[in-house]
Amino acid sequence: LRLEQDNYRLVTSYFVLLEGADALTSVRFRHQTINLLNRLILMRLYTPIFYLFPVPYSLFPKIQNLCT
Repeated sequence: LRLEQDNYRLVTSYFVLLEGADALTSVRFRHQTINLLNRLILMRLYTPIFYLFPVPYSLFPKIQNLCT
């Protein structure tokens, strides 16, 4: 749980830096996205997600590096 909370804070901070104040306006979507990223990060299954969402592929290694 501690690790998941830390990952949540790191990914949240990354999204805020990436999107600026606009990241805070879409709280529900951002929350769901962060939960999904957290599950993938914690299970080390982050690669398959980009068959569904190929656009942010170049950004994800940065999130991965923040959380490892």
